[in-house]
Amino acid sequence: MDALRIALRSLRRRPGRTALTVGMVGFSTWMLVFTVGLNEGTYSEMMQMATGTLTGQAQIQHPDYEDSPSLFETIDNADDMLKALRSRDDVVAAAPRIETGALLSAGKRTSGALIMGIDPKAERETSTATNTLKEGTLLGKTKDPEALPIVLGVGMQRRLRVKLGDSVTLMGQAADGSIAAEIYELVGVFDTGQSDFDSNLALLRREHAAELLELGQRVHRIALKLKSPAAADPFVQAYTPPAKVRVLHWRELLPSLEPSIETDRSGTVVFLVIILIVATLGIINAMLMTVMERRKEIGVLVALGTSPRRIVTTFLLESSAQTLIGTIGGLLLGLATVAYFADSGLQMTEEPIEFGGATISVIHPIVTWRTYMYPAIIFASGSVAGLWPAFRAARLPPLEAIRTEGRG
Repeated sequence: MDALRIALRSLRRRPGRTALTVGMVGFSTWMLVFTVGLNEGTYSEMMQMATGTLTGQAQIQHPDYEDSPSLFETIDNADDMLKALRSRDDVVAAAPRIETGALLSAGKRTSGALIMGIDPKAERETSTATNTLKEGTLLGKTKDPEALPIVLGVGMQRRLRVKLGDSVTLMGQAADGSIAAEIYELVGVFDTGQSDFDSNLALLRREHAAELLELGQRVHRIALKLKSPAAADPFVQAYTPPAKVRVLHWRELLPSLEPSIETDRSGTVVFLVIILIVATLGIINAMLMTVMERRKEIGVLVALGTSPRRIVTTFLLESSAQTLIGTIGGLLLGLATVAYFADSGLQMTEEPIEFGGATISVIHPIVTWRTYMYPAIIFASGSVAGLWPAFRAARLPPLEAIRTEGRG
């Protein structure tokens, strides 16, 4: 207790220097907390954007479908499964999809395509890709009452050179081995900004695709929208799929997404480490100045029999107290700043970022475990930073310290 009392009294001797050191630590902590919150908010928006386009935060599939997509690798009794999934509190929306390859033609132009049979209402609730319609409707009414609707990506539309109202012929293979052929009317064109989708994808209504391919209630995927990408972890752990069905995490569906975020996060760590080093050097400098100013006092204490351990403890408590006050103040201010911008958002670019129907114009910082990790590191490094000045003080020869002070 005596060492702590001496340390706190020492802080009051030079209030200006103490305030400057505490302020520097507080500012560094605030900058770290806000920077981490901003970065994590950006990564969260990126994951939400990537998983919300078509993938979803999770998917239900046949166990072999992801590795080797096939018309025959389907989910049986999909309607019953959809009903069960939509009744869960952790599932926001679920969209069934039928997928197959086929040939599309218009006049003399032909192109291979990925045909996707969807439920437009469920897809709107699940995917932001439905927001990318460039013209027309999402499988709405046709001009010809007898025609069936089809929606093409802008790249496919240009390749076939068709416009709204034109006929598009589809030819493929049905699940029973027969030829699947039908003439459709183009009712919409989408532009996701992703060339793979825009150049190859064609959308049909699920019931039309199921009839064409002789699939009945069977589908190939059920894309799930959860409350957030982070909600995929507990969902995958808690959900027990029926036989011959598996659940896939968005990390399995988008294997390159998280590594790219981690790479960017690693680059940010360099900047954060620089802040930590600056804060640590500031504390070391302040403590060294304190030791130099109190050489005579330290010499007297040693001459009176004060142990080096006690001197070291006193100076460590002094540096720890300054660091603790600054860290707590900076953390509280940082959390308040993050909370403010989490609600209002922070405008990052003049032009919004658009991807697959999702738009990012402002960043909303968030609090994660990393928010508290860096202030903890600042406190630990700031406390340890007092070791060198403390040991230097404990090793001062008492007579030399007293004489140096006296000659000064």
